[in-house]
Amino acid sequence: MFRLDIISKPGLLAFSHDFIIDWCKECFETIDDDLHAGLITASINALRETQKEVVTAIHHEGYIMLVYEGRKTRGILSTNEEDPKLHDFLRIAVSKFEFMFAFELESSPILNRSYFDFFREIVVSMYNEMMNVDIKGLRKILDIMNRSKISNFIIYETKYLQPIFASLVNPQVNVQLNSVTRILREIECISIMQNKPASHMAITFNEIFIYSIRTQTHWIVCLSEESSKTKSTLSFEIDVIKNSLESPHLVTLEEY
Repeated sequence: MFRLDIISKPGLLAFSHDFIIDWCKECFETIDDDLHAGLITASINALRETQKEVVTAIHHEGYIMLVYEGRKTRGILSTNEEDPKLHDFLRIAVSKFEFMFAFELESSPILNRSYFDFFREIVVSMYNEMMNVDIKGLRKILDIMNRSKISNFIIYETKYLQPIFASLVNPQVNVQLNSVTRILREIECISIMQNKPASHMAITFNEIFIYSIRTQTHWIVCLSEESSKTKSTLSFEIDVIKNSLESPHLVTLEEY
């Protein structure tokens, strides 16, 4: 899950929340929120005209926008997979939003987004409950990563292997987010089938060196361009991170 948008039926953005915290937003292509909402609304309306049916998902270049039509708003959940639990999350979020802000949505055609800011706490609570995110553990990991020299990393929760934090300053590394997620899930699936829970992996994919450590509640995935210098630096920093964590048992890929 990357982002939740709740948009009025005329196409005005009422609420948005980014699930992945990103330290380097200047590395990503940005777009004005209102323009973003207008483009999504126009795309959905165009699809409804051509498909003659309710649009529940839009697929585009490896990313997916799940869509839920409320009575007065439309919910958009940007993600990299289509899963029933995510559709349920979106439906419940939109329903709660419309119930809580029925008066505001009814009384004014021009939406003041500051009215809806405290809904963020509800969305975060729903997300943490669904993903079972260990907030205390995440803060500890972020503190450790902040002291390291690793600038490209992703943190996943272990229940569904959803990314919950990303720091990706290298554009070449940034575009590999979906691929890294798929690799991590495949390795996790294989390790479960073999009854050998993995807590460590080191592989190279598309000229990107990927090194990960698994704690009880999080996967920490560190990435760098494949070169002897960067791999050496990354390996040293990984050793520092390992020592800072609660000494997880490490299983190398060779043991399989």
